Amino acid sequence: MEITVKPVETADELRVAHDMFATVHSADDYAKGLRWLENCGARYPGYSKEHTRIAVCRPEIVGGLRMITDTIRLGEARLKMGGLGWVTTSERHRNKGVCTRLMEDILAYMKRHRYHLSMLFGVPDLYHRWKYVTTLADYVIDVDTLEALTFQCPFQTRPAKIGDIQSIQMLHNANDEDMACSIVRTRAHLICKWDESSPKRVLMDDQGKVLAYFFYRNMGDHLAVEESGVADIGLCGSVLRACASIAEEESLAHLRIHCPPPHPMARYMLEFKSRHETLISRNSGGMLAFVDIDETFEHMIPEWERCVKNSGVHDLRTEATLIIEGAPYRVRANRGAIDIARVPGMGKVGLRSGEMMHLLTGYRHAEDILAAKQCLLSPDARALLYAIFPKRHPFVWPFDRF
Repeated sequence: MEITVKPVETADELRVAHDMFATVHSADDYAKGLRWLENCGARYPGYSKEHTRIAVCRPEIVGGLRMITDTIRLGEARLKMGGLGWVTTSERHRNKGVCTRLMEDILAYMKRHRYHLSMLFGVPDLYHRWKYVTTLADYVIDVDTLEALTFQCPFQTRPAKIGDIQSIQMLHNANDEDMACSIVRTRAHLICKWDESSPKRVLMDDQGKVLAYFFYRNMGDHLAVEESGVADIGLCGSVLRACASIAEEESLAHLRIHCPPPHPMARYMLEFKSRHETLISRNSGGMLAFVDIDETFEHMIPEWERCVKNSGVHDLRTEATLIIEGAPYRVRANRGAIDIARVPGMGKVGLRSGEMMHLLTGYRHAEDILAAKQCLLSPDARALLYAIFPKRHPFVWPFDRF
């Protein structure tokens, strides 16, 4: 079967692609899926028509996908990320290599346009063949509604309005500063998804200043608090009470709060009766892959220098060579300054690209990865790698997923 992959070029091609995406991925609510594609999808910040790719077997469109462009944070580093969604093969043409052709095309497109990483929220045991690796765990805190009702909320609570976006954005950015791999969200992101995302509420003081917010959804057996933000950690109890009031009204016995461990809400709940879970799906869920590892490393240098400055290895003069899928990358430290070059050097350790992604994002401890390797590393070189690859908690908020 002769397949051509190309960007959509006409309104009719885009209409057919959207119909195919919604039919396959939104079978339970076709109209909702189509509405998202035609409204949110078309208005997404940075979106271009060529980001919708289609596989054509003349004259039929047999598959397609959509890419979005976002920036993710990793400490002080900002990395250009291509997010893949709506990857689709029409039912009559499955198992004929359509998905493979689509993936090869979009990865080549991202490489040409200097993306650093690619992200997707994938089905099990498919995308690892393109070196995507599970990196984004889900973190949830389960709290009984009766327990959450014991907190007090002295603030006014009301549904959020478009006019609250600036306040919500400020709170989100302040709380998200140390979140690894989270999307750098702008006002345009919030406006784009405002009507199609979950309900939102804000907490205000007597002067009407927004002090906290939360996004929530009735899941039938629990209230999912999909995001929250606070001006101060002491406000978390008030947010819990406001969420519990909604759960009580809707006869839901417990809350499931989505937030990674560094978030104020997760830190606050360590003192109270709650169940904290880390949910990991191997070879599925939130996955990342390198598009251009050389450019990624160049953009990481300021963050690595910050990590070295804040560690006990600031005065070291040493180097380590990461052999990634056979290619050498020499990382050299000279009294706090970091440089990296694609040349052989001293202190070698071999890594698969997935292991390198886990080191880069802090998804796994550097000690655990290196312990399983035959490393030719001096103590100083090992200390350098431990410093620049600290443990983190990579996470993308439900609102930002695609």
